[in-house]
Amino acid sequence: MSVEIFHWLKNKKPGSDDLKRRGSDHHFHEQTHPDNCHCEIHRTRTTLLDRALMLLITVIISFFVFKPYLSFQSYMRGFQYTEVAKSDLAIKHLRKAVQMDNTNDLAWSLLAYNYLKVNKKEPALYAYQKALSLNPHDVQAAIELSLIYSNEG
Repeated sequence: MSVEIFHWLKNKKPGSDDLKRRGSDHHFHEQTHPDNCHCEIHRTRTTLLDRALMLLITVIISFFVFKPYLSFQSYMRGFQYTEVAKSDLAIKHLRKAVQMDNTNDLAWSLLAYNYLKVNKKEPALYAYQKALSLNPHDVQAAIELSLIYSNEG
């Protein structure tokens, strides 16, 4: 729908006879807007709005496309910090990874392991339970969870 038609329809009342007999776009344009400058301004604004909308759509789509990649990147950083025994930094990155993708059972399991390293049993318990709910065949998480339960009791 052109901008002129939109403005014309916005100003018309429902049930008006003008809505039924619009005619061609050229004829309609001559009737509603005799000076072309006004229409060019609206076309420019519409073009800018269209471009802004397309940019917004592109950003949103790229967020959903790159989100798993960013989650994996955070997981790998957490894994690297785990290897060098920097559990606080590992927890920071692994929490980011599970916030971006809460279905990553490996990130949940590694997060739980790092929580145990800094003596935070409650978050570790939750993270191992989450890892096992996502992957019931994770033997390491099952063993670690059973060790937490056996040390409590």
